[in-house]
Amino acid sequence: KYLEKLKKGLGNGTIKTVVKEGECGETIIESITEMDADIIVIGTHNQGNSEKKILGSIAEYVLQHSVLPVLTIPVK
Repeated sequence: KYLEKLKKGLGNGTIKTVVKEGECGETIIESITEMDADIIVIGTHNQGNSEKKILGSIAEYVLQHSVLPVLTIPVK
């Protein structure tokens, strides 16, 4: 319900949400071919007090393995 509410709030009928079980990074990469996706949007986070942005391991995996453009969004 939460994802559907978010999707509706974005006002775009072409957004698809999927919930699956499995290794996160691998499952995301496998899902993009099944969905005929155009782009992947994924959250990132900062670790520690460093000014340097460090991607989470899942976002980093997706960036390294995706054949699609990946939009990363910092999560507070």
